[in-house]
Amino acid sequence: MKRLVFFFVIFCLSVSVLSFNYNSENALATNTSLINQTEYTENQNWFLNEYKTMMFDDAGIVRFYDRTAGTEQERDFALYLEQRLIDIGLIPVGTDNDNPSFEYFEFTSSIDGYVHRSQNIHFVKKGKDSTKKIIICTAYDNAYGFAEGQNSLEIIGEDASTNNILALICLANYLSKTNLEFDVEFILFGAGYHNMAGSDFYIKGIDEQEKESILVAINLDDFSEDNFYYYDSEKSTSYGNYAKNSLTDLGFSIDKYKAGSSVIFEENKLYPFSHRALFSDNINLLQRGIRTISLLTVDKNGYFGNEYYSKVQATQFNASVYPEFLNDVADLSLAVGQMICLNDFTSQMVGTGEISSFWTDTRWCVFFSLIVFILICILYFMIYNFYFKKLKDKYSADEVMGELGKIIDKEIDKSNNPNLSQNRTEIKDWVEKDLKDKINKDKDETK
Repeated sequence: MKRLVFFFVIFCLSVSVLSFNYNSENALATNTSLINQTEYTENQNWFLNEYKTMMFDDAGIVRFYDRTAGTEQERDFALYLEQRLIDIGLIPVGTDNDNPSFEYFEFTSSIDGYVHRSQNIHFVKKGKDSTKKIIICTAYDNAYGFAEGQNSLEIIGEDASTNNILALICLANYLSKTNLEFDVEFILFGAGYHNMAGSDFYIKGIDEQEKESILVAINLDDFSEDNFYYYDSEKSTSYGNYAKNSLTDLGFSIDKYKAGSSVIFEENKLYPFSHRALFSDNINLLQRGIRTISLLTVDKNGYFGNEYYSKVQATQFNASVYPEFLNDVADLSLAVGQMICLNDFTSQMVGTGEISSFWTDTRWCVFFSLIVFILICILYFMIYNFYFKKLKDKYSADEVMGELGKIIDKEIDKSNNPNLSQNRTEIKDWVEKDLKDKINKDKDETK
């Protein structure tokens, strides 16, 4: 019976090892409030209406189609976004008196090589503790200025960044109605298509104390295809795994984008990073040491934008082209908002950081746990045969001697013989020695 109990304990320990490793990859978020279908539908309708309002005028004609960084068109779009976020109820925290959310900076254009001026758009949703914050960010310029000679980028108004911006506005609208323990800063970076100049300017402007106050940055990279991914770093991280499993638990399945999992982006002067997941503002945040979760999409070949660009060659709004895809972006936005509101979000975002990929590979975890179980069993038998068995024999002999000692004492007391009483100890020692000699002799004969 004792052996069965021992093996049961060993089995439980082995399962615990497996569970610990497996949960580093797959632990579901606690205190989850699942989104119901009504919330999904209402948010999708809101998202589509927001899209129509932002990208088309009252006559249904596309606007803001040219948002090339450093142009008046980019500034006009920035003014629209500023007013929209003010209407939602966010607080502008920029540095300009006339446009309180603007933060101006200069950059060198990737098109003409000249120095131009752009602006970041910076808002905050205040929480109970302003010493902690998260960042939700995306770029708001577009690739229109790169269109010359590149037919695949000859777009009219809509491209990857349009959906990212809509997702940020959707999150701002959702979180503006919540009471959080921390601040949420919303930043729209200018000149994103010029080597991420806006995020580079932002990250160089924060000191170490402010950097340490950032729990995590959620970067809305590219939402122009049907395959959604997240990226935290080359190694798995506790906060990345938490985001993945929380979003899945909230109804939006998403996988990690890995460098070797799809076609690698070709390097050139416009796109300096060969790893697709690093071609975004998250590269500047990661290089500064900020926990970052980047959300992105790629097409079936591992590229981004190619299929979607072909869908937007219209000058007027056509609802039949967009609803299904925009619904996916709307659902992701709502799931991210719900994740941020989870009770354990703050504690998970300050977790252990990077985890070796070994511990997040389920197959290795199972194999390792089985090896541990086998080794523990072997160790048990070794200890039992070479140590426990001897102890058992020793304790058995001691128990026998204890009982014999009681019997000897009882018989001596009955005899009333003073000589026996005086030599009580010697008698016990003699009996013990004689008994042990016989036990050892029996053992030798048994062997």
